[in-house]
Amino acid sequence: MAMDLTESAEPDQSDAPLNHKGLAKLKFTSQPNVVESRISLPADPEESILLEHITDEPTHIDDLVRLCNRPVAEVSSLLAMLELKGLVQSVSGMHYKLLI
Repeated sequence: MAMDLTESAEPDQSDAPLNHKGLAKLKFTSQPNVVESRISLPADPEESILLEHITDEPTHIDDLVRLCNRPVAEVSSLLAMLELKGLVQSVSGMHYKLLI
């Protein structure tokens, strides 16, 4: 004859980590809300110089080359890095605009 244990069994709470005594021992601290920024500010001084000349209005790469007094290849490379970082966007016809 099998005995029904569900009626007579009582859970043992002595080793339960979250019983009322265990909860009293826990110390809760609030964490400040942290918002992760996707914007990566330029560490390169050359990128910073280039960013000074880019606005929210599209600017042609030739104008940026002239304003920064840098070779086209260098400006093009810097613009590509700034695009990857999400700081500028290439729009039609080699024009770039600021996203931040």
